[in-house]
Amino acid sequence: MTFVKIIFSVKIIKMPPKKQKNYKKKKPRSKTSKRQAYKNSYAISKITAPLMPKTRLCMMTYIQRFRLDPQPINAGSTDSHCSTMAMRTFTLNNLNDIDEQTSGVTGPGAMNDEFANHQPRGYDQWGTHYNNMTCLSTKTTIEARNRYITTENKTGSGASEVTHGFMVVPPEPVAVGFLTSHFNKETHASAVGTKFNDVLEQRQCVYRELNDDRHKAKLVHNWSLKKEPTYNKNLNMETTTSDYAWGSMYSQDINTANKRYLHIFASPLGILDNIDPTPIDCVVQISAVVLLSNRNEMGRS
Repeated sequence: MTFVKIIFSVKIIKMPPKKQKNYKKKKPRSKTSKRQAYKNSYAISKITAPLMPKTRLCMMTYIQRFRLDPQPINAGSTDSHCSTMAMRTFTLNNLNDIDEQTSGVTGPGAMNDEFANHQPRGYDQWGTHYNNMTCLSTKTTIEARNRYITTENKTGSGASEVTHGFMVVPPEPVAVGFLTSHFNKETHASAVGTKFNDVLEQRQCVYRELNDDRHKAKLVHNWSLKKEPTYNKNLNMETTTSDYAWGSMYSQDINTANKRYLHIFASPLGILDNIDPTPIDCVVQISAVVLLSNRNEMGRS
C-alpha cells in the first residue's frame, strides 16, 4: 500500500485596520436655547407680544419755505446804519407748534401757504401710539437765496413819461443769519425790534452775506436738551404738567418757560439811504430726535 502525503500551504493575509470615526461629543443644550427653541416652535408667543415698546426714539423732520423782506434804511434816521431786521421765529422743541408766526407775518410776499403751522412728518402717526413726546435735540439747516429784480426803464414824468423797456437791477448785499445766546429764550415779540448793529457788537448772531443770486447762504444750528441746566435725566418718569417738564402730551404745547426759539433774520449791509433790498427766499429744515413715552395700551374690542 502506498501512502501519499499532501501538504497544504495557507497564506494568511491580514486586512488593514478600519479607520475609526472621530465622533465629537455634543454639548448639552442650555436652558436658554431650549426656551428659545420652544418659543420659535409656537407662533402664538410672537402674536401675544406688545406691538410697541414702552418707550422709543424716532426722528421727525419739519420743512418750511418762507420769505424775508428786509426794510430799507430810512434817510435822516439817527441810527440809519442799524435798521430793524426782518425776522421769522421758529420754536425748536415744541413739536405741536413749530412756526410761531403762522399769522401776522409782516412784509410783502410772506409765504403762508397751506402747509403753514403744520407739525413735523410722523407727529400724528406716532401720536396714536404714544401720549407723551419729548424733543431731545434738533439740527436746523437754513438756506437763503437772493435774486435780481426786473424793473421798467422809464424817463420823464406824468404825460411825458416814456418806457424804454426793462432793466435788471442787481440785488443789494444782505446779511442772513440767526440770533443766539439769550435770544433762544425770547419770543418773536420780544426780539423783533432788534437792530443788526446791536447783535453784531454783542456777538449774539451768526450770519452769511448774500451778494447775488448765483450763490446761496447756508447756516446750521444745533440744540440739545442735555445742555440745559434743568435737564432731568429720567425723562420717562417726569409728568408733563410739572414746571420742569421738557415734554408734552400729544397735540399740546410744552411749558412756555421751556420753549427754545430760533430767530432767523435778514438785514441790509449797505449804508445808503432808501435802498430797498430784494426779498430773500428761505428754506428751513428742522430734524428732531424725539423720545416717545406713555404708550397707549390696547383695550377690549
